[in-house]
Amino acid sequence: MLIEIKTPKTQLLNGQYRGNAYSISTELSGAVVQVANYKSSLQSEYHKLVQDKDEMEAFEPNCVVIIGNYSREINQSSVKKKSLGLFRSHLKDIEIITYDELFGKVQFLVDLLEGKSGNNIPNKEDDFDVPF
Repeated sequence: MLIEIKTPKTQLLNGQYRGNAYSISTELSGAVVQVANYKSSLQSEYHKLVQDKDEMEAFEPNCVVIIGNYSREINQSSVKKKSLGLFRSHLKDIEIITYDELFGKVQFLVDLLEGKSGNNIPNKEDDFDVPF
C-alpha cells in the first residue's frame, strides 16, 4: 500500500466554481498526483529495487491519501459534499480519506472489539462517504 499523508488542517476544497461546484484544493490534487507518481515509479523500477522476487510484490499496490477534516470543512454544504464526492468517486485506484473519517472507522473497530457495537455503525448516507 502506498500512502501520502497530509495534515488534518490541509484544505480539501478551494472556492466555489460557477455556483454549483467547488474546485479541489491544490494540496489535495497534488497529493493525488504524488501518490500516483509513487505507484508509477514503484512499478517501473520494481526489478531494480528487488533482486529476490519473493521479498516483495508490486503488482497493483493500493494508493491512499490521508488528508484534511471532512466535518470541519464540508459544514453540511450539499454542494461541497457533492464536489468532493464526485472527485473521490472518479479517481482510478486512489482512495481519499480524511482524518475524522479515519478516526471514526478506528473508533468503530475499537468499539466492536470491546463489545460496544450497536448504534455507532457508520452509515454512508450520513455525513461521511468513507472509501473503505
